[in-house]
Amino acid sequence: MNGDTMTRTRRILSTTMAMSLTFASLVQAAPPTLASTSPAPALITTEQAAMAQPGRMLLEQTLARADVAAALQARGVSVVAYSPFGSGQF
Repeated sequence: MNGDTMTRTRRILSTTMAMSLTFASLVQAAPPTLASTSPAPALITTEQAAMAQPGRMLLEQTLARADVAAALQARGVSVVAYSPFGSGQF
């Protein structure tokens, strides 16, 4: 009876592994639309960016405070942020 259990376990494990490997090979093939070279669409409009500016300024002012920076650094968070566009610090 123990051999029958081992055979069933091996069969289930083999089926699971075969299905997993098949699925993993299908996931890695990216459709051509994902690998496009066309520019990405804008995520937000100019108007939305302008409306977010006061909140961004408040966040920058809060992060510039020494007590907030010290509390974040004590938790391992860096308060220095750089623009992804290369224009320097926010």
